[in-house]
Amino acid sequence: MRVWRLRTFLAFLLVATLLVTLMIVGSAVLFVRLPQIAEENRRLVRIEAEELVTRMEFLMDSLQIRLNPLEIALQNFLPYESHLLLDSIAVKGSAFTAVYILSPEGKVEAIGGASIEHQRHLDLVGNDMSANSLYQTVRQERRPIWSDRYLSVLSGHITIGLAIPIHDRVIIGEIPPHYLVRILGIARMLRNESIWLIDQRGELIGDTDSPSQVGLINLLGLPVVQKAVHGESLPGIFEYQGRRYYVAAQHSQKLDWYFLVKLPAGLEDPDIRSTLIMVTVSFFGPLLIGALLAPLWASYMARPVGELMERARQVAEGHSKAIWPRSSIVELNQLSTDLEHMDGAIHEREQQLRLLNTELENRVTQRTADLSQANHELSETLDTLRRTQRELVRTEKLAALGELVAGIAHELNTPIGNGLMAASALHDKVREFQKAIQEGLRRSTLDHFVTYAETAADITTRNLHRAAELVTSFKQVAVDQTSSQRRTFDLKEVINEILLTLHPMLKRTPHQVMMEIPDGLWLDSYPGPLGQTLANLINNAVLHAFDGGESGVIRITANSAGEGQIRVKVSDNGKGIPRALQERIFNPFVTTKMGQGGTGLGLHIAHNIVTALLGGELIVCSDEGQGSEFIMLLPEQAPRTASGTEGTGLPPI
Repeated sequence: MRVWRLRTFLAFLLVATLLVTLMIVGSAVLFVRLPQIAEENRRLVRIEAEELVTRMEFLMDSLQIRLNPLEIALQNFLPYESHLLLDSIAVKGSAFTAVYILSPEGKVEAIGGASIEHQRHLDLVGNDMSANSLYQTVRQERRPIWSDRYLSVLSGHITIGLAIPIHDRVIIGEIPPHYLVRILGIARMLRNESIWLIDQRGELIGDTDSPSQVGLINLLGLPVVQKAVHGESLPGIFEYQGRRYYVAAQHSQKLDWYFLVKLPAGLEDPDIRSTLIMVTVSFFGPLLIGALLAPLWASYMARPVGELMERARQVAEGHSKAIWPRSSIVELNQLSTDLEHMDGAIHEREQQLRLLNTELENRVTQRTADLSQANHELSETLDTLRRTQRELVRTEKLAALGELVAGIAHELNTPIGNGLMAASALHDKVREFQKAIQEGLRRSTLDHFVTYAETAADITTRNLHRAAELVTSFKQVAVDQTSSQRRTFDLKEVINEILLTLHPMLKRTPHQVMMEIPDGLWLDSYPGPLGQTLANLINNAVLHAFDGGESGVIRITANSAGEGQIRVKVSDNGKGIPRALQERIFNPFVTTKMGQGGTGLGLHIAHNIVTALLGGELIVCSDEGQGSEFIMLLPEQAPRTASGTEGTGLPPI
């Protein structure tokens, strides 16, 4: 977090407050005033359009009045005199560039105009104008008509025609467009407005923004002009050539023209521009003044705070006799008083803390001695616990060894006993044969002895071979379990040997052990510790998985798990393991048969062997009432280890 000096922070707050205030006020002014200006301009442009039509009709009537004297001239003047009168009306600089009189048949009887040469006058007299649309319209409606903009046949210029019917003749006066633009400039009332004068065909007659525009321009393609021609309401603002305008249109029934009045909108509007300038000046002016005055006010306000800070620093350094400063600010004076009281309270607390610190040091010394004694006692208890654990492990191994020895003795007793019985019987037969020889040997006696001897030798040989096989298997298992020799072995063969050693114990139970292991699962590992682990898992299933008298199935399966691993499963269909017990099933001394033959070390030893020596994982999966499954994930090549406890099954201490 950024750290500020008080003077800088106060100056920043003052400037920020002024800035926010000006922004709020300026925004409020803009949000309120700008819509008012826009609405006022829309209203003004509508009023101006309406009044402009009235003023233009009045001005156009004045032009029509100039031609009224021709009505008398037609009755009393000769053709030559009519030419002179027409020339006097269409003098240079006047509204009319040309004035001519058409006969009832539409032929030019007289013509006048400052820009028309005398010979041109003579050439145009008699010219047939009966096909002229202005002439035809006047003949039909019998009233003064203002035409659209057209190219004059007589003068050769773009012009506007005024046709007046007098008796059976028609007087046509031609007015240049720039004169109409000048009239529009006289008629308009707003200083920044621009006016389009548009005829019935949508062609631009006059434009106050471009008085010299004389080309034929048709604006009927503009949406705003189309709306004006069709009498539809116009949008409040329209855009033309990159500029925005407030617009209003009005149609003159007398002139049959459309007056489209435009006022600049947005930043082009002088009122809006002046308002923005005023708000900008009002914003930056006070802001500049505030930025200059804020540091002075901040210094004035920060000075008493600095004095309080200096006094507090003196107190922190141990100088407590100085007087606390006072200022003209009530809150700072109250703060100074409170700090003075706090200074006194701190000194009192320091005396109390010194006394408490002395007492605390004495307590810490006493507690340290007590903790040392307790730590010594805990160390002795831990050593005792470790010794007890080792003794229990040894007891567990001796118990397993006792069961193994008892099983071996039981298994060897039958073949050895049978062989001994056959040998004893043969010995008796030999004595009888020797006696028969002394008494006189008969052929039948010899045959009987030979047959009996052959049978006894066969019985003895077969039983001795059986005993030798058992001894070989027991020897291999015993060597693996005691020496932890590392070798390459076939998993199925080793597990068969383990089950053979466990057969004496298993056949005294109602349970069955089924093995489903394919050939060719080779491991470079420690068969002895692996056999001890399997024996512990099978014994654990026999002891805990089934209730007394219940017959169960223990299944041993193995398969390749890929990535150089072999999966070995020992599962049963017993009662399962409670979920709460599964979380600590591999902890030492965890058993449900404590005092009933269980020590709680079997699974702990198995877990240590699999993870520490064989380099694998031992996982338990069980649901109550649906049996249990112990899964060993063993690497095909066990990790190399030089530990002196290989194969002992001792848990780490």
